[in-house]
This record gives sequence, C-alpha cells and structure tokens, in this order.
Amino acid sequence: RSDTSKKRVEEHVSKEDRLAFEIPDEPSDAKLNRWRDDAVILDDLRDELKTHLEEKREAFPRFYYLTDLELVTALGNLRNRGSETLRYVVLALPQLFDGVRTVDRAVENEDDDASIGSLGSQPPPKGRRPQLIGSLVDTHKERLVLLKPVRVWRGVEVWLSNLEKEMRHALRASFAEAKSSKRSKKVTTCAQVALLVQRVKWTRDVEFAIDASLKRNDLSAWDDLAATYKQDAKEKAEILRSPHVADDVSRAARSKNEVLLLVALQHRECITSLKEYAQHIKSDQDWCWQSLLRFYATDKKKKKKADDEDEDDPLTLDAHAKQTDFITPINLEYVGSWRRTVWTPLAGRCVLGLTAALKAIRGACVVGGHGCGKRELVANLATELWARCVVREPSHFGVACDGESLARAVGHLFAGTAATGAWFVLALGSLQHRPGGSDLVRSLLKAVAANLEVFAGAVAKKAETVSFAGRAVPLPSIKLRPGQLAPLPPLVCVTLGDGEASRALDHGLALSLRPVRLASPDISRVVCGGLIARGFHTSEALQAGSDISVALQLCLDAELGEKPEDGHPRRHHLLARWGMRSALMVVREAERLRETGEEERVCICRAARRLLP
Repeated sequence: RSDTSKKRVEEHVSKEDRLAFEIPDEPSDAKLNRWRDDAVILDDLRDELKTHLEEKREAFPRFYYLTDLELVTALGNLRNRGSETLRYVVLALPQLFDGVRTVDRAVENEDDDASIGSLGSQPPPKGRRPQLIGSLVDTHKERLVLLKPVRVWRGVEVWLSNLEKEMRHALRASFAEAKSSKRSKKVTTCAQVALLVQRVKWTRDVEFAIDASLKRNDLSAWDDLAATYKQDAKEKAEILRSPHVADDVSRAARSKNEVLLLVALQHRECITSLKEYAQHIKSDQDWCWQSLLRFYATDKKKKKKADDEDEDDPLTLDAHAKQTDFITPINLEYVGSWRRTVWTPLAGRCVLGLTAALKAIRGACVVGGHGCGKRELVANLATELWARCVVREPSHFGVACDGESLARAVGHLFAGTAATGAWFVLALGSLQHRPGGSDLVRSLLKAVAANLEVFAGAVAKKAETVSFAGRAVPLPSIKLRPGQLAPLPPLVCVTLGDGEASRALDHGLALSLRPVRLASPDISRVVCGGLIARGFHTSEALQAGSDISVALQLCLDAELGEKPEDGHPRRHHLLARWGMRSALMVVREAERLRETGEEERVCICRAARRLLP
C-alpha cells in the first residue's frame, strides 16, 4: 500500500518535493529493541488496568454492564473534583441507574452529621465542602428525595453503594407512606409508587367483586366495579386535557398522569373481559383471574398486631406480584416516570410466557417482526416489578470479535445480572441482514444458553458463587425475615425476528430460551391509547386509531402487492416501516402539533400526512 501511494503521489509533485515522500529506511536494532521494551511495558499496563477494572466491578457489580472504555470514562467522571464534582457525576450515573438522568444537590447541615449517609471513609479536610446528593431526577424532572443525603467523596464504589442503598430506603418508605395515606385524590409520590398503589387497589377491588358476586349470586358488584373504573379513567383523561404550565413540576406531574391513565385503561379493559366470564368464575382461583398479573401488599407486623390504625412500617412492608404459580417480591429500583406502551390482550398473553420462564429459572426468546415492540414488552414488565432492565445490542461489545471475546462479553452481562439482580435483553434482530449474521446469532445464542445453564444450576444448589467465562461472581446473600418471599432470579431475554428464530432456535436452545411469540400489534388500540394518554378526546382518538391502522395496512399491501403472503421476503422489513413504530411516531407528532393550539382532528391529520405517504 505504501509503494502504491508513493507512485501516485510522485506523479503529481515536483522533483524537489519527492524527498518528503520517500519511504524511510528500515529501523535499526536499537529502535527495534526499544519498541519491544515499550510493547512489554504496554502489555503490563494493560494487564494492570484490566485487574484494576475487575476489582472495581467486584466492589460495585453494576460496573459489569460497562465495557472497559466506558468504565474508565465513568471512573474519571465519578472521582472527586471539588465544587465541580456533581457536574461530572451526572455524566456517568445514567449508565448505572436507568431511571436517573441527573441529581439535585443537598445542603449540608453542619450541626447534624448524622443526617449524612455514612460512607465509611475519612471526613473531608477543612476548607473543602463535600458534595451531597439529595435527590435523584429522571428524564421528566421527577424527583425521588433521599432520606439521607449521600456524600460524594473518596472511594467511588463506596459512595455509589451507599447511593443504591439510600435509593431503596427512599422507595420503600415512599410506598409505605403512599399506601397508608388517606389522600386518595392527590398523589404526591413518584410515578412508580403511585402506579403500584393503583395496581394493589385494583387487585383488591376485583377480588372483592368476585367474592361479592358469589355471595349475592348476581353481577351487581361487577357493574359497580366497571362503572367505578370507567369514571376513574375519565377523570384521569380530564386532568391531562387541562392546560398545564411548562415547568419542571408540571412536566413531572403530567408524565405521571400519562402512566396512571394508561394503566387505568388497562384495568378498565380487564374488568370488562372478566365481567363477560363472571358467571363462570367460581372463586378467585379461576384461570380467568389467575392468568392476569396481580399485585399485593401486606404488612407482617400489622397483621400480627391486628391494628389497622398504625402506619405501615417501611422495614416490614412486603409487596409482591402473582400470575398463575409465579410469585415474586417487588424489587427496589428507581425506574422513573417512563413512557409505557399501550396494553393489549396480546401483550398480556406474552407476559404470561415471560413470567413462566422466570418461574422455571429459564431465559426467554421473544420472537416477532421488526418494530412490533419486543424490547418494550420486556421493559414494561421489568418496570412494573421495579426491576432494572439493561438492553444491549451486539454492537455494544463488538460484533466482529472472535468466539472467545464473544463468550467473555456475554459472561460480563451474566456476571452483572447474577450480582445485581438486574434483567438484561440482548437484541439480535439487527444481525439477520448482515453478512455472516446467522452464524453470529447462533454463536450468541449458544453462549447465552450455556451461561443460563450454569446460572440455573448455581441457583438450584444455592451456591455462594457462580463462574462465568472463568470469572467467579458471588451471588448476593439475602437475609429473609420470617414469612418474607425469596426473590426469583432475574430474567435473561433475547429478541429475534421471525425468520432468524426459525433457523437458529433448535430443540436444545428452545429448552433454555423459551420462545414467546409476539405477533403484529393492534395498531388501532395502540394509537387510540397513546392519543388519550396525551390529552386527546376519546372520540377523536378512537377515530384516529381506526383510520391510521387502515392507512398503515394499505401502505403495507401497496408495496407487497394485492395478495401479500406471510412468507414474503420483504414483509418483515415493511412491517418495521409501517408497523407500531410508525404509529407511535404519528402519536408523538400529533402531540407536538397540539401545542400550537390547532384542533385535535387537524393535528392528527397533519401528523399522519407528514409521516405516511
């Protein structure tokens, strides 16, 4: 290559300038020896850096989800920088806490050192004030106020562990306060706490309706329940249609109300379907009710004392979720006021498959066309259970690496999952159109299945450590109170397209990665629910959902031909273009246009015209 470049350059330069392009002579023996010595020094430094990073990962397991370059950058941002500390800290925290986008500074009370979370490190020297984190802030400016401010000082993994502990204490105390509070009209807690309280109340109301209908031998209890939740959804929709001020508080409240409205619509539809089968429901153990995801909250201390007047104790409060024989306690991870996707009956059936995989300590392989919401399905379930969900694509750790590097990268993900209890989703749908993508998908699936077998075996034996890719990771030891539920192992999930799943998933892999089929989503329902959650009137949302669903289907049929077949080679690509993502883009564009003051129907038509042909 150097000789060719030299000839091309010499054709366009003068004779006087040719000396600048001469190839240098071969290096001398002294230079070669110096280069060899430098290479040895670099190898030693690389080994020392790798050892240092592994020590940091063992001290704070959330670092396992970061590559070496990301971890080095994060450690540089998380170190103490005096008064500029927090400005750099917020650059690294979103990689470690999914619901956190920034933090609020807390003012130190010099007269009360007990109000500061203990870090187990030396106090700061005189003349330098420590930086204190008082609350966690998500993307929509919602704040989770910590019970004790956390000092950012020496020992990155030490104060990060303390921040994680204070986050869980704040969530537990916030849920206990919201559940026992008599203020049902105005909820001042964060979105995930308010949502869990609403889910617990819905579960209790439905079980009361089941018992009342069996005792009275009529459906009056179901009629009252359906009317109550229909009115509840209408009131939440009216709140979103009211004018709002463009400040941080209003933005956080609006985001929370959107989440609560989507869940209220889900509750209303579930009650309607249960009411249709109410005559066949003989107890609360009937399949129609047991197949739904339900939430319960009990206080063991209060149950023993039989005193309903006391406040719930944050240290003894127990909240858990059930579905068929699946039961797990709620995690304590701040996920923020995330944007949920609209619930559909198809999503409910897929959740049933995911919880079955969790119960069996197996992974799941969500199969479906591009843009049908595979990642969002798993993320929604994780956020409902207050679990962290880490989504990774092969490009995150390099798709051109060899088999050993690939196994090491997957082992890092499993090490983080085993040590922290976080879920992770490995999205492989983007590989099927790349050269050699099928072989890479099979290699990744085999690596995931092998690590899953190791993980499931360690959990079944109640081992203290588990080894992934030659790295021993200690499993977290959980001290359970009497009567407290033991948490299930986290979910490991892979997403694949329809065509690639049929080629890559053989019988052996299907045993470790249980297939969950996610068919084409109900576009009409998704658009209607999304518009209602953004403040549009129900009549306009229903009409828009029907029209946009028809328009997207016409776009798909026009490019496939008059008689599209399921096996058409371009069908999955076109579903990604004219599928749920396009519908959600129309909803977001209509929300943006609505801020200009136009009529709702005009905003929807303009949004559809801009994004659809």
